Amino acid sequence: YIMNKNDKIFKIIEIKNIKVGSEIFYQTKYGVKRYTVETKKVIDETDFSYLKSTEDNRITLITCVAGKKDKRLCIQAIENYENMDYGQ
Repeated sequence: YIMNKNDKIFKIIEIKNIKVGSEIFYQTKYGVKRYTVETKKVIDETDFSYLKSTEDNRITLITCVAGKKDKRLCIQAIENYENMDYGQ
């Protein structure tokens, strides 16, 4: 689940079930963007390296790992422009 600043809850899927190659669609009032999952990795809770600036457009999801309080599940997906119509 993802909660936005207006306290609305949106169910995507359980993040632990996302697989490399899966697609994530991100919709805003400006349109829809599609991302392809490139990374799925368990990281240390203090590992912030996946939040560094990149040259590509990517989305990073980080959540807790059940039963491992010092670990986090990190999912990174890179924007996929193929066959997307952005109104251009």
